Amino acid sequence: MAKNKPKSKKSKSHPWRICPGSEHWVVTHPRLVSKGVTQVSGYCRANRSRKDQIYIEELLHIAEKYFSKVKLQPKADILDFKY
Repeated sequence: MAKNKPKSKKSKSHPWRICPGSEHWVVTHPRLVSKGVTQVSGYCRANRSRKDQIYIEELLHIAEKYFSKVKLQPKADILDFKY
């Protein structure tokens, strides 16, 4: 009988994703410290639910990185199907 392989702490995700499946992207934001306010760069944060979650900031990053050179953008209002 084969032994079960230990599960890795970080689940696999799509290559476009910034963070692994068990984490989500947190955008750059100000943080109050004893000496004033400092800017915290974006980073991956673990999901409490341990479910795969994707937020608008990560979608915008993917769109900018992989689709910025696309000239013809899809339009949501065109529903005419011509055959």
